Amino acid sequence: MIDLMDVLERHSLWLESAGKEGERADLREANLRGADLSGANLRWANLRWANLRGANLRGATLWDAAGDNRHIKSLQCGTYAVAYTAEALQIGCKQFPIEDWWGFDDKKILRMDGKGGLMWWKNWKPILQKIIEVSPAEPTGWRGED
Repeated sequence: MIDLMDVLERHSLWLESAGKEGERADLREANLRGADLSGANLRWANLRWANLRGANLRGATLWDAAGDNRHIKSLQCGTYAVAYTAEALQIGCKQFPIEDWWGFDDKKILRMDGKGGLMWWKNWKPILQKIIEVSPAEPTGWRGED
């Protein structure tokens, strides 16, 4: 059995030290059922085949995380890593509810990442919408307070 807090602490240290200390989180096949991962920095973490049923992923950083392809889906779209759950979409380091992303106007995207980001968004938005439509992430089933 893994000590999740220890893994996340070592992973945080690994991220902060640019890989010189700590250790990248390898949670492949880990049983994270019901785990509270809210606000956890899972950047670069490997979550493939992890059991995330009932896990709280609200506010977790998923940038460049290898998702479990069930509750966390991840892909590379041109210059940006993209990860999404049933509720949230993270593009690069920006994470918002999926519906918020679909409603952002050009000015909002321009403020986020300039002209290059806006051009990327204009190309990738309809593709991401279709990907999420045909391959949605499953809710974890977490039932917490808002």
